[in-house]
Amino acid sequence: MKLLSDSFLAKYRHQTPKNAGVLFYPVYLRTYSRWLEDKQRRERWDETVERVVEYSLSLYQGPAQRAELEAEAELLYDHIFNLKVLPAGRTLWVGGTESSRKFGESQFNCSALVVDDIESIGDLFQLLLCGCGVGFRVLKEDVAKLPAVHSCVGLMNYDYRHGEDEHMFPELTCKERTFATVQYHPSQVDVHISVGDSREAWVEALRIFLSWVTTKLEDWRRVQFFMTYNRVRPKGSRIQSFGGQAPGPHGLMEMFDNLTSIVERSGGRLSTVDVLDICNFIAKNVIVGGTRRSSQIALGSADDLEFIEAKKGLWVAKKNLQRTMSNNSVVFEGRPEFSKVREIFEGIKNNGEPGFFNIKAANERRPNVSGINPCAEILLSDKGFCNLTTINLMAFVEDGIFNFHGAAQAISLATRIGCRMTNVTVSLPEWDKVQKRDRLLGVSMTGIMDAFDALGVEFDSPYAINLLAMLRNEANDEAAKYAYEMRIPCPLLVTAIKPEGTLSQLPTVSSGLHRAYAPYFIRRIRVSAMDPVCKALQKLGVPNEPDQGKAERIVFSFPIKTEASISANEEPARRQFERYLAMMEHYVDHNASCTLTIGDNEWEEMENLVYDNFDKIVACAFLPKYTDAFPQMPYEEITKEQYEEFQAQFPNLDSLPDLVNSFEVGELKEEELEVDPACGVSGQCPVR
Repeated sequence: MKLLSDSFLAKYRHQTPKNAGVLFYPVYLRTYSRWLEDKQRRERWDETVERVVEYSLSLYQGPAQRAELEAEAELLYDHIFNLKVLPAGRTLWVGGTESSRKFGESQFNCSALVVDDIESIGDLFQLLLCGCGVGFRVLKEDVAKLPAVHSCVGLMNYDYRHGEDEHMFPELTCKERTFATVQYHPSQVDVHISVGDSREAWVEALRIFLSWVTTKLEDWRRVQFFMTYNRVRPKGSRIQSFGGQAPGPHGLMEMFDNLTSIVERSGGRLSTVDVLDICNFIAKNVIVGGTRRSSQIALGSADDLEFIEAKKGLWVAKKNLQRTMSNNSVVFEGRPEFSKVREIFEGIKNNGEPGFFNIKAANERRPNVSGINPCAEILLSDKGFCNLTTINLMAFVEDGIFNFHGAAQAISLATRIGCRMTNVTVSLPEWDKVQKRDRLLGVSMTGIMDAFDALGVEFDSPYAINLLAMLRNEANDEAAKYAYEMRIPCPLLVTAIKPEGTLSQLPTVSSGLHRAYAPYFIRRIRVSAMDPVCKALQKLGVPNEPDQGKAERIVFSFPIKTEASISANEEPARRQFERYLAMMEHYVDHNASCTLTIGDNEWEEMENLVYDNFDKIVACAFLPKYTDAFPQMPYEEITKEQYEEFQAQFPNLDSLPDLVNSFEVGELKEEELEVDPACGVSGQCPVR
C-alpha cells in the first residue's frame, strides 16, 4: 500500500535538505545511497527517504485509517528529508529491501549475547553478517558452561575454483545451502563441508564445524575437516538483496584456519580469551556488502587477568591484531575498591582499554541486564536487540530561539519509527521472542551541544534540564500510547544517547552529547579511490590528497563552522563527566554513550570522580585529549580567518549526485569506511 503520492514527492525531487551540512552529499552518497539496478544509478536522497518511510509505515498494525497513515507518512517524510528526524543508519541503507524482510535482524543496530553455549557463536556470526553490532559476554562462569572441545583436529581448505563441480558433492543443485558428509575411520572422522553461497550457508558451515569439534568421540582420536568453497561467488560480484559486493571466500577460509588453530591449542577446554579470539576472528572476516561492518564489545570478569591484559601492547608486538575488532570492558557487580578503579585507569592511559560496565547500575534501570551493545548505550538481556532513532536538536534552534513544539513532534515521530520496527520478525526464533518481549527503543539526539551553544545555555542549566526532561517524557508517553494503539507490549526502555558519528555528518552537527571539535575546523573523510564519489569530489575541486595510511584511498578536506564557544580540547574533563551525569539523570533510560577526553593533569581527578559517582555510571569511555600532531587527522582546528579563506574557495556540492552518476559504472567498490573518534576506544562502532 503506497502512502506517498507522486504529487507530494515531486515537491522534494532534486531539492537539498534544509538542514544539510557541507558533509551531507559526500557522506550520503558514500554510505547510504543504494545502487538501483533498473535505473543504472544510485538513489537520490528523496528516493532513499521514500523507501524508508514506506517501509516504516508498512510495519504498522492498528486501527488507523488510510488517510491518517498518509498524513503521518507525509509528516515523517518531511522530517527525515530535512534531517530533523533520522531512523537508524542501517534503515537508511537496507530498510525496505528484500534483505530487511528476510532477515529482520538486519534492521537492528544493537544486540547482546552470553557465550555460555556453542550455538551462541553461530548466532554471533549471523548477526554480524546482517550488519548488526554484537556485545558478547565471556565471564569465567559463562565460558565454563561451554562443552569440551577436541584438541586433535585438522583442517584442509581446498583451492578455490569457482564454478567447478564439487568432487565430493556431484549431486548438488542448490548453491545457497551448505552440505556436509562424514566418513568414519578407525582413528579419524573426516568431515567434508561444501560451503554454499548465502549468508545462511556461511552460518550453517560454522555451526557444522562447531558441532563436530564439541561432539564426544571417545572411539576416535582425530576430527579432520575438508572444506570446499567453489559455490561461493567470486569477490566483486554484486549482492542484489543487501547491496554492495561479495567478498569472495578467502576471508571465510582464513576464519576457519584461525578457529581450528585455537581449538588445537586449547587442551580440550576453551578459555575466556580463546572465546574472545574466536569471536574476534569471526568479526575480522565478516564483510557485509563488500565493506567491513563488524562491531563488537567483549565483557569479561573483573578478576580475569588474561582477559584484562588481552590487548596489552597489541600494536607494539604486532600480534593478535584480531583483538582490535572489539572494545573490551570488565564487568563490575558494584562499587570496586579505589585501587581497582586506579588499576583500570592505568590500563586506559597506557592502552585505551579495558573499560568497565557497571551491571548493578544497569540493573537498576532495567531487569535482566546481561550486556550492552558495542557503543554501550543500550542495556540488553541475553539475545536482546534494539533499534535506534535520532532527532537533530540543532534543527529546532532558529535565531537563538528553541522550537519546543517542533522538537516534541519530532521525538514523537522518532519514537513511532522505533515502535513499528519492533514488529519485524527476526530469523532466530529465540532472539525474536526476546525482542518482542522487551520491545526496546533507543530514541537518541544529536547536535545537543551545538544547540545549547546556539541558545547560550549550559547543559546543566534549569533551561536545559527542563528541555531534556520534556523530551524524555514526550518519548516515553508516545511509546506507551503508540504501543497501546498497536496492541503490543509497552517498550521496556525508550531513550538513550548514541555516538551519532556518521548520521551527525549529514546535518554536520556535534555528535551525540559530545561538543563540536572546535568553533572552526577542517573535517577530513576518506573515500576509496575507485568510488565514483571520489572521482566526482575531485572533479568539483574539493581539496584532496592520497591517504598516507592506505594507498587506495583519498583524503578529502572540508571547512566546518560550528556554534561551539570553545574547542573540545579546552573543555575540562570534569565538565564532560558532569554532562554525562546530567544526561543520565534527566533524559536517558538506557545509557549515554560518550568518550571523555582527559588532559595529562586530569587523570587523577577523573579517577576520584568515577569512584565517587560509580553508582550513577553504567559505562563510559576515556581517551587522552585530541592532538593535531599527526598528519591527516579527522579533525584539525583552524582560525576564523583560515575558515573564511577556505570557505571562499570551496566548491558548491549541489551537483555532486548527478556527477557521481556520470562516473558510475556499477555497484560500490570495496572499502573500509573511517570510524568516528566518538565511537569509543577501538573505534569499532557501527559506521552506518
